[in-house]
Amino acid sequence: MRVTGIARYVHVITPSAPKGSDKPKYSANVLVHKSDPQVPIITAAVEEAKLKGFPSGFPNGGHSCWSDLAITEPENAATRDYMSLSTSTNIANGRPHFVDDAQLQPIIDPGADDATTGKIIHVDIGIASYDQVSKGVKAYLNGACVTQTVGVIPREVLSSKPSAEQMFAGLNGAPPMAPPMAPPMAAPAPVAPAPVAPAPVAPAPVAPAPPAPMAPPAAAPQPQFVMTDKATTTREAYHAANWTDVMLIEQGMMLPPVQTSF
Repeated sequence: MRVTGIARYVHVITPSAPKGSDKPKYSANVLVHKSDPQVPIITAAVEEAKLKGFPSGFPNGGHSCWSDLAITEPENAATRDYMSLSTSTNIANGRPHFVDDAQLQPIIDPGADDATTGKIIHVDIGIASYDQVSKGVKAYLNGACVTQTVGVIPREVLSSKPSAEQMFAGLNGAPPMAPPMAPPMAAPAPVAPAPVAPAPVAPAPVAPAPPAPMAPPAAAPQPQFVMTDKATTTREAYHAANWTDVMLIEQGMMLPPVQTSF
């Protein structure tokens, strides 16, 4: 299953232990806007996994990889309209594929995890239940493809690291040991000039005659956008959910635009 959204908490190059655990994992958090047509598809897959794994009912306190950020992070106004998909895989399974969307070249830069935060990312996942020490439904991360498109959520809201402004707030003034500057000397009071006769008023200039209107330019060819059978909604709805035309064409949801003229 492929999911597209805004990347957060990316640890695909360097694994990291989730909060409350001492076992590092490869992982990536993907935020999907609630108006995105992917939301009902992901929700259905999660509910199906719950039913298969726990036919008698999902256990109280069971973990779900799919959550509403308006409930889990109500204090964050920038993410209240988003669903969160937590994806991960154990180190024993090997590092997931991590490529760019241009040539599908492997990404190996150690700084790529942090640089991916805030960008649109595609992840390939498998959703299944688990019943071990803990119980729940997990999205197993098989691979991630990073685009150069930046999502609409400010990056500093998504980063797990404090910004420089947060770390060094209050230190943007003068250096503590800088000597105080002398106050500026008061300027002497201006001397009133002697009265002079007013200058003669020049006649108002005559406005030039307006130029003759130019013929309107010919209408430029307009691109024709055609959605394929894979699309589940309109191009405008995908745009509202942060999809670009390039992403729609790559995913086979829209044909390349054809120029038409009127």
